[in-house]
Amino acid sequence: MRFTLSRRNIDVDTQDVEEPRTWLMARLREEVRLKGEPHPRLILLFADHEEVFDLDAMAKKDRGASGGATFQALRSRPGVRRRFIVLRMQTTDDEAKDHDFALLFEELDGPGGKRRWWMAMLEFTTDPTTGLGNPAPEWQRSNGETDDPRHLFPFLHEFVAPPPDARAAAFDPPPAMVRPDIKFAFGEVPPGAPVPADPKQLVEFAFHLAARELLTGAVKGTVIVRLADRSWEQWVVGDDVPTSNEDMARYVANVREPVADGVAMVIIAIRPNDDPPQPGIQVVAEMGGYWAELWGPIEFPQGAAGPKVVTRLAWWDPKPVPAAGMFLHVRPKIDFVPSPTDPEA
Repeated sequence: MRFTLSRRNIDVDTQDVEEPRTWLMARLREEVRLKGEPHPRLILLFADHEEVFDLDAMAKKDRGASGGATFQALRSRPGVRRRFIVLRMQTTDDEAKDHDFALLFEELDGPGGKRRWWMAMLEFTTDPTTGLGNPAPEWQRSNGETDDPRHLFPFLHEFVAPPPDARAAAFDPPPAMVRPDIKFAFGEVPPGAPVPADPKQLVEFAFHLAARELLTGAVKGTVIVRLADRSWEQWVVGDDVPTSNEDMARYVANVREPVADGVAMVIIAIRPNDDPPQPGIQVVAEMGGYWAELWGPIEFPQGAAGPKVVTRLAWWDPKPVPAAGMFLHVRPKIDFVPSPTDPEA
């Protein structure tokens, strides 16, 4: 069994000690909020991109492989600047109460080849009704770095010093140009039906086009809706995309003629200030020099495993697009030849 690492472009100063750590901690906090727990993986940072090895997939498909041996094999490749491990950790206190943590662990090279280690932990609980995570306000960071493995949790010893007979998983690095995980559908606004003429109407159009499929799970990811004259396209962008959702919206809007009249992004999200976390359908649309936003809180009348519903919507008045642009007429960073799957007429 061979595994292929995923690749994603990054805009992080990997030579700064703290910037990659702060960036990854913010990402992991959001991951815990949205998915209820961290996904175990190895993260290798290069000058302009990251490569990720899925430890959970390895544990399921190649049980004889060692996470530590795989980490040591990956970390030493040319061009790797920073090396991190993401794990889920559980502890039990003196009152026999379990505590769950997201663990971010880094191994660094020191002078003379002597290694150093750093880590941070984020405690969290998982809401049994929504399946969402509720992380603690702050990360618990180690007091600096250490070069003594005795200071590490015992379960981390396998990663820093795997047994001599430990076997690394077989892996292939990702290609330099990754083909994003994309599906799409397309159609026409029916004759006689009004075409969205402003960003608020485009938000409504995109919500009715995509919300039901997102709520039922028929579609997973970010939905980007492109409108040009009476023609619409619905792009479903999965997690394995080497750029941001906003940049993908710019790509969908601008890669070919004619440039879209309007573009909308539909996603299941959690607003940063909601405590406890409250998932919702968020729609952001740009058209005619203005942008508008909709928020529809998701309810779970039969618990996390039951159907999800949106019974009320909140609107914000359209606002002028910032001078630097938003989606339309903004050059995307990503460049690829699309080969979407599952087209539907």
